Parts: sequence; structure tokens; C-alpha cells
Amino acid sequence: MTATVEVITRRLCGGCQELKRRLTEAGVEYVEHDTETPDGLAAWAWYDAPELLPAVAVDGRRLDASGDVDALFEAVLASAQPNEGGDE
Repeated sequence: MTATVEVITRRLCGGCQELKRRLTEAGVEYVEHDTETPDGLAAWAWYDAPELLPAVAVDGRRLDASGDVDALFEAVLASAQPNEGGDE
């Protein structure tokens, strides 16, 4: 079973654009929540209004990486990929 990945972004956030690019290149599917939209602002508030973006939640749990693109990318890869060799 593949995890649900949500990325909270802002349009003019360079790190946000970089993380989205890297996730796309790695083939990770994600839902984007842009804080400049009502739905994105609601998602931002739901995940305790992280001060630094990008922010990422996997299966409803926000990853704690304080906007560090490298740490977020590695954490997503570790937690969002299906188990290899499983019988799911």
C-alpha cells in the first residue's frame, strides 16, 4: 500500500519548488496544498501552521524537518514507498 504524501507549499518558495521537482523525478505521487489558496491555508492550519515551508505530511502525520528540503525528501522516500517483497 502506498502512503499518502501531502506537500504544503507557497508559490514563491524556492525550497517548495525544489522539493516538488525532486519528488516528481523520483516518481512519488503527492497532493500539493498551496497556502495562497483557501484549501491550502486550511491544510497549513490543520498541520499546526508550520513556520518554515515546505512542510510534508505522510499518511496524516507531519514530518519534522523545519523546511530542510534534503531531510524532507529523504524522509518521504523512506516512508512513502511500499514495502518491497511484501504480499500486499
